[in-house]
Amino acid sequence: MAQRPYGLSDRQVEILKLLADGYTTSQICRKLFIEPNTVKTHLYRVGKQMGCGERSGMVALAYRCGVLRIPDDELLRQADEVNERIREQRLAAMRADLIRQGVGTVA
Repeated sequence: MAQRPYGLSDRQVEILKLLADGYTTSQICRKLFIEPNTVKTHLYRVGKQMGCGERSGMVALAYRCGVLRIPDDELLRQADEVNERIREQRLAAMRADLIRQGVGTVA
């Protein structure tokens, strides 16, 4: 098995994933059947290993270094949203150009 960046354990990565999904400490406890102090200890150690004390920073760094990945279906959904916004912006620009040229409105 390849070494993870920062030497994070499977359990630490599991907790980071839940944190990235918006879980609170108490929700992580219920999901993993562990005590709040255990979650806090894991996150403290993750922070020390990554050199980051803030939870949001840990998650951001975990995505940047490849410890966490956005699922492919989520990436595709995000790409579709971006493409739709671009299409809408282009249509709006074309309509504005036609109106400026005096052609009228476009449906």
